[in-house]
Amino acid sequence: FFLERLLLADSIPVIDVHTWLPTRLFPDFDPNAVENGSFFEYIKATYSCTIAESSRSTISVTAASPDMAKTLRLSSGDPVLILDSYMEAPDGSPLYISREYIAGSRYTISF
Repeated sequence: FFLERLLLADSIPVIDVHTWLPTRLFPDFDPNAVENGSFFEYIKATYSCTIAESSRSTISVTAASPDMAKTLRLSSGDPVLILDSYMEAPDGSPLYISREYIAGSRYTISF
């Protein structure tokens, strides 16, 4: 199952999220349920999913392609962060994979 969401702040696009979910784990997934809410809270509450500590994410930077710039309302070539995440269940099975395109000028990551 593929889900694409555009996350906004004050009606301005900040993150374009692409998520791939195994249909065998989420057979009745309702994309409308996450339209204005947390994706993770939805799958946690609806499917009793938890994310394993072995899950991993990587961050890279690229220049916005013309299509990406249009989606995020940026200029072509502006910096875009890419957050790739591979989320696992505690038993090590895959829960979902996501790729987030983040408008670099509108987002700060802190640890």
